[in-house]
Amino acid sequence: MASPLEVLSTTALFFSGALIMRGAGCTINDLWDRNLDPHVERTRLRPIARKAVSVENAIVYLGAQLLTGLTLLLQFPLTCLYYGVPSLLLVTVYPLAKRVTHYPQFVLGLTFSWGAIMGFPALGIDLVSNPEALAAAAALYASCVAWTLSYDMIYAYMDIKDDVKVGIKSIAQAHQHNSKTALGVFSAAQIGLLATAGYFAGAGLLVVV
Repeated sequence: MASPLEVLSTTALFFSGALIMRGAGCTINDLWDRNLDPHVERTRLRPIARKAVSVENAIVYLGAQLLTGLTLLLQFPLTCLYYGVPSLLLVTVYPLAKRVTHYPQFVLGLTFSWGAIMGFPALGIDLVSNPEALAAAAALYASCVAWTLSYDMIYAYMDIKDDVKVGIKSIAQAHQHNSKTALGVFSAAQIGLLATAGYFAGAGLLVVV
């Protein structure tokens, strides 16, 4: 079991990595959407969309972000590298999902929640040989995905009119007429899965509270 100091230092590294890779995800998203963002009120003033930053400079900046993220990733055990690489594929795919499905928020959830998986090997826990840890990680990951579906569905309502005009799909459009029911289902799933993760992690009833 990891010591409190190890947990604290790992959390600090994760926070830094999340900050960097969240920024990299935004850069990738803005590059993909540079021809769509000018037509959406909320995004029309983004730097790439309004041509304040060139595509070339944005790519250079993205490279610096990814290099920084890799440097932080290498501070963890080597196994984390194997878990970390697939997340980059998800970060790249998310902006494309909104063009082909009304559930890009699901892809976003898979992307943003990846840290729930990586936290275990980062603390030296082998998910392959530890079924309970794997079950806890899977439940925590799924809970975070459900959480993302909830908050980003609310967020997507801000752009729903502009999104329809330019051909961007979202979960808000798919559940426009039953949004409260959908949000209730996602929230219930989030809480249930979080409690399940706590059970498999041996956290007791405190995690439910």
